[in-house]
Amino acid sequence: MAKSERKRTTDSPEPARHRWPLCLFIGIATCRFLIPTEAAAQGETLWIALLAWAGLGWVNWTERHASPQRGTVTFDLVDVALLLLIAGHVFSSWVVFDGGGDRRVAITMCWEWAGLWATWRIGRRITGPLRVNALRDWFFALTVGLAALGVWQHYVFYPTESAHYRELRQAESQLSEPGGDRDELLEIRRELAAMGVPNEEPARTLWENRLLNSSEPFGLYGLANTFGGHLAFALLISAPIFVAMIRGNRSIGPAAIVAAGGLLIVLSLVLTKSRTAWVGSGVGLGVLLVGLRFRVAALAPWKAVAATIGGLALLSALAVGATVSGALDDEVIGEAPKSVAVRLNYWAGALRVLSERPVLGTGPANFRSYYRQVKSPDASEDIASPHNLLLDVWVSGGMLSALGLFLLVSALAAVVVRIASDAKSDARTPSDNAPPPDGKESPENYAPLTGSLLIYGIGVPAAVTAGGGLLLTTSLDSRIIAVGFLAAAMLLVLRGANVPLSDSRSLWPWVAGTVALLIHLLGADGIEFPAVVQTMLIGLVAVGAASNVKWELRTPRIFPKAAAATAAAIALAGVVFALRPIVTGTVATAHARNLIAIGSPPARVLESYDDAAAADPLSLAPLLDTARYSTTLAQSRPNEKRWSAEARQRWQMYLQADPRSAAGWLEYAELLIASRLWTKESDRLKAAGAYREVGEALENAVSLDPTDARFRARIAFAWDDFGSAKQAGKHAAAALAQDERNRANGHLEQYLPDGILSRLKDFVQPALDSLPPSGQE
Repeated sequence: MAKSERKRTTDSPEPARHRWPLCLFIGIATCRFLIPTEAAAQGETLWIALLAWAGLGWVNWTERHASPQRGTVTFDLVDVALLLLIAGHVFSSWVVFDGGGDRRVAITMCWEWAGLWATWRIGRRITGPLRVNALRDWFFALTVGLAALGVWQHYVFYPTESAHYRELRQAESQLSEPGGDRDELLEIRRELAAMGVPNEEPARTLWENRLLNSSEPFGLYGLANTFGGHLAFALLISAPIFVAMIRGNRSIGPAAIVAAGGLLIVLSLVLTKSRTAWVGSGVGLGVLLVGLRFRVAALAPWKAVAATIGGLALLSALAVGATVSGALDDEVIGEAPKSVAVRLNYWAGALRVLSERPVLGTGPANFRSYYRQVKSPDASEDIASPHNLLLDVWVSGGMLSALGLFLLVSALAAVVVRIASDAKSDARTPSDNAPPPDGKESPENYAPLTGSLLIYGIGVPAAVTAGGGLLLTTSLDSRIIAVGFLAAAMLLVLRGANVPLSDSRSLWPWVAGTVALLIHLLGADGIEFPAVVQTMLIGLVAVGAASNVKWELRTPRIFPKAAAATAAAIALAGVVFALRPIVTGTVATAHARNLIAIGSPPARVLESYDDAAAADPLSLAPLLDTARYSTTLAQSRPNEKRWSAEARQRWQMYLQADPRSAAGWLEYAELLIASRLWTKESDRLKAAGAYREVGEALENAVSLDPTDARFRARIAFAWDDFGSAKQAGKHAAAALAQDERNRANGHLEQYLPDGILSRLKDFVQPALDSLPPSGQE
C-alpha cells in the first residue's frame, strides 16, 4: 500500500498545463447551470454526470507523463466528504428496492452525486491566481446572463404568458360547451399541455397561482428560490471585480458595463423574493467584512471604518432597491412569520420520518411518500424534500451522507481558520503565486485562456444544452442562446479589463459566497440539486486553488493510466446501465402516448408500453401509464370483461413496484368498484372477497395519505359507490374537517369546490343516523 506524506507544495505558474482542466470544469458546470437542475431526478442531467467521468478519465490520461505531478495525487477532506455522500446515497437506495418506491430516480441521484465527485476531481487541477481569476470572471459573466433573463421574466414573460393563458382558458371554456369545435378544442388543450399545465387538481390550481399571482424570476432553474441562492453566491464572489473597477485606472466603458451587470444581479436577486437568499447574502457580507478585517488591521483606521460603512451602505441599497422594485412589500414582510411556520412544519414532519428510519433515511428522492404519512394537518402542501440542507441529505442518504455533509462544512471551516491565521500572522506578505507588483498578470497568458473559455467554457456548453443536451430535442432553446451570448460578451469585457487576483484577500469573497449559499440552504430546497452542489464546489475549488495548499498521496507511476481507465469504465457503465435505459424507456413511453392520441388499437398501445417497461425495468412511468390506460379501456368497454381483468392485473404490477403510492391504491380500488366483478349476488364468497379487497386498497390509500382533503373526498365517493354509507360518511367527515383546517390556514389551492362539499355533507348525516343510539359503534 502506498505510503502517504503530507506537505505544502507550490505549483508552477505556467497556465498552459492547467488550461484544459479549467475549461473542462467550467464547461461541465455551465451545462449544469443552463438546464433546470430540479429535473435531475428524472434523468435529464444524467449525461452531464457521465460527461464528468469521461472528462476525468481524459484529464488523468493527459497526466500520465506530466511532471512533477507524476507519482502523487491530491486528496483532502472534501474528497472524503463527497465519497461519504455518495456511499450514503448508494446504501440508502436499498430502502427503495426493499420497501418500494421510485427505484429509477434513486439510482439516477446516486449517479449524479458520483458525477459531482468526478467534477470536483477535475477542479482540483485548477491552480494559480490566473485560473482562479478566470473561474471568478466566468461565473460572474454567466450569472449576468442569467440575471438578465430573470429581469426579462419578471417584466415581460409573466405578463405576456399570463394574458395568453387566460385567453386559452377562456377559449377552452367556450369550446367545451355544446356545439363547440372539437378539433379546435383539442388543439387548445395540446397547447395548454405544451405549457406544462397539469390536468388534475390541485396541481392545476397550484400551477395557475404560480403563473397568475407570481412574478419571481427563476432564470434557467425551475424555482426562484434556487435561482436566488445562485445569485447570492455570484454577488459575493464578484466583490473584487467591483472594487477593482472602482480603484483601477480603467476606462469608463468597461467599468459601466461591469456595473450594469452587477446591478442586474442585484435586481434579479431582489425580484426573486427569496428570503433565505437575502439572509444568506447578509450573512455572507458579514463574513466578507470580518474576513477582510484581518487584512485591514494594519491599515489606517479610517480605511477600516470606510469598509464597514461601505458594507452597511450596500445592505441599505439592497433594502431600498427591494422596496422600490416592489419585491419588499407588505405581503413579503407580513408572510415572513407564516413562511417560518411552514418551514417548521416541514422540519417536524421530516424529523418524524427520521425517527422511524434514522440510519438509512427514505432513499434518494423518495421522501414525499413517507412525509405524506406523517404530515401535519396544518401543513400547506406535499413536499419532495424537507427544505433544510442537513435534513435533506439525511433523509436521502442516511447518517452516512449526513456525516459527509458535516465534513464538507468542516472543510470550509478549516479553510477559514487557516486563511484567517495566515492573514493575522503576516498581513502584508503576498502568496507564492501572487501577481506582479503592478497588480496585473502577464497579458500573453490571458489571450489563449480567454479564447478557450469562450469556446469550451461557454460556446460549446450553450450550443449543446440549447439543443436539449446530449439527448437532443427537436428545437433550440433561444433563452440559452441569449444567456450564452451575454455571458460571452461580459467575459470579453472582464478579460479585457484584466481584473487582478491579489493575495489572500481574494479568498474571503469565495468563503463568503459559499457561506451565503449554506445559510440559504438552511431554509430552502436544493442541496440534492446537482447545480447547487456544483456551485458550492466551485467555491471550495477556488479557495483551495488560490490558497495553493494541497495534501498529496504518493502513488505508483501507473496510477494515472489506471485512474483514466477506471473513470472511462465508469462513464461507459453509466451510459449502458443508467442513461440508455432512461432514453429508450422515455422514447417508448412517448411513442405509446402518441399511439393513444392518434387512436391506435389497444393491443399496439399496450405492446409499446411493454417495450418501455422492458427497456427501463426500474421506471414507474410505463407501469402507471399502462394501468391507467387499461382502466380507461375497461370503463369505455364495460361489456368486454377481459379489459377489466387486464386493468386489474396492470394495477397489481404497478403497486407491486410502488406499494407506497396512495393514489395508486385509490385508483385500483375505484377500478374494482367500477368493474363490478362481484355482481353475482348468489356468490357470497366472491362478494365477501371483493369487499375485503376493496376495503384493503382504500385503507392502504388512507394510511399513506391521511391529511389530503381531496384524497379523502375521493375515498368517500368510492365507498359510496361500493354501497357502504357508513364508510362514506366516515371519510366524508374527515375530508370536511381537513377542508376547514385548510381554510383556516389560508391554503387556497387545497380548498374543496362547493359541489364536492355539498356531496360530502350529504354523506355525513346518513352515517350518523346509522350509528347506535349511544353514538358508539
